[in-house]
Amino acid sequence: MLAKSTVNKPHCKTTRPRCGAGTDECCKSNNGVYSFLQSQLPGKVQWNFEKFLVGRDGKAIKRYGSSTSPLDIVPDIKAALAATDGNNEGEL
Repeated sequence: MLAKSTVNKPHCKTTRPRCGAGTDECCKSNNGVYSFLQSQLPGKVQWNFEKFLVGRDGKAIKRYGSSTSPLDIVPDIKAALAATDGNNEGEL
């Protein structure tokens, strides 16, 4: 879970492995979490600390660049928490 992984494209361009310390294999696919998020909000992950806001239903709502302060996301988080899906009205 905490091993190095790819998010934009697999790394198999060289004979030297680039993913997973001490492994003999290249990364053959992207990190599954990022593949899922990028399928809903397309675009290349630009840098570390890019953020994705995910709703209660597991769908990506919005993405934010690395330079976005977490405090700037608070209004969107509050709006997502306030949103209801009809099944759990008023509950967090």
